[in-house]
Amino acid sequence: MPQPSPNRPAAAGAAAAALSPQDRANAERIASRLRSELRRVLASLPAEARGASGLARLLGIERTTCQRLVSALDRAKGLDLFERLPGVRGLRAVLEALRGRGAADEDLEAAEAAVDEFEQLLRGLGAGRSALVQSLFAPAQDPAGAGPPTRWSRSVAELRERHFDTSAEIAGRWSDVQVALWVIGPEPADPTRMLSLKAGVFVQHQSRLPAMPLVISSFVRVADPSQVPDGTDFCRSLDAQPIAGKSPSALLRSFSSDPLPRITSRQDSLNVEHYVDFEAEPRGRPFDLAIAHRAAQAGIPPYEEDPPLQEIWHLTAYPARHLVFDTFLHEDLVRRSIPSLSTHAWNPGLVIEVDRWTTHIPGAPRLQLLGPGIEAAACDAYPRQPELLQSLLASTGWDPKRFHGFRCETPFPLWRIGYCMRFDFR
Repeated sequence: MPQPSPNRPAAAGAAAAALSPQDRANAERIASRLRSELRRVLASLPAEARGASGLARLLGIERTTCQRLVSALDRAKGLDLFERLPGVRGLRAVLEALRGRGAADEDLEAAEAAVDEFEQLLRGLGAGRSALVQSLFAPAQDPAGAGPPTRWSRSVAELRERHFDTSAEIAGRWSDVQVALWVIGPEPADPTRMLSLKAGVFVQHQSRLPAMPLVISSFVRVADPSQVPDGTDFCRSLDAQPIAGKSPSALLRSFSSDPLPRITSRQDSLNVEHYVDFEAEPRGRPFDLAIAHRAAQAGIPPYEEDPPLQEIWHLTAYPARHLVFDTFLHEDLVRRSIPSLSTHAWNPGLVIEVDRWTTHIPGAPRLQLLGPGIEAAACDAYPRQPELLQSLLASTGWDPKRFHGFRCETPFPLWRIGYCMRFDFR
């Protein structure tokens, strides 16, 4: 029988009640802010003072408090932070002792504000930290009975559907299903270099005048653009044809409807854009459109980078009734990482950040673990997903059984919002 964590308080008497979805989402945001601000403060100290012993010597504070702080920031994931951190009094003692010891005043004040909000969370719930931790790890309740892949209440689901209707009217184009599929692993010919394959499908896409232009963009992070032989040609079609200017090879013909559009492409070291033009776009008549590319992610594997993170993004550039966003990672990356999923207000820079609490939007879909191989990609919303995965893998000769899938699936994804799969290798 599993034993409780030695740090996690056992419930006294009746089991602790789980937090409401609203309180839990608020707690997640506060934990992310607290982690981010405390890490920033410690990062500003000399290297010898960032460990527990060095911090205790610098501040003249008992080592146990410093050990809990450093360990929590290094190891805690998500809401586990509240369980591992020192209490509010201990955090305040550390921040007060840091004044005049090398940490910037603005960083200390931001961290104090985060601690204040943590204390307000406890007061608002009418509980101490131990009771909060019990509630966080109590069995979750789903009052709507929806279950995976979404945990929205009926009222929020209706609001999202209205959001779709309004967005489609504004954009002038929409899809029944929007599909994004990434496959990432070491290049077969050179395992020290990473390779990304990406396919995007607009399923039963429609438009009416006036409409936004149809431009398909993909952010591709290149660890070191200088190592790409041609920094403006890091993306190619699945059959290794250049993607620049006229790019008919970027189309996946067997997954697209006739007549095929003209595709012109432009790329830089972070992004590739495909401009879609029809001689006469079939207004009001649904069609499918699929585009794919392969990108050399020059440099070291993500677990050797600083920070050791891999982020895969999908921006809902056009409204859709349903989103299927899959990432298949090579097993060597899977076993080294901890996956998570979050939604964010879109940040055009997309610089890798350790904590993204300032852009976080609560209520991300659950991240589904699909398992290895082609069969794991089965999907009711888009039955051709296994076939699409097979076409990407076949272009490299990768063994499907060595790739494990992760899925973000949700009805009525928010328009112009970024869905981020993060793989943390720390």
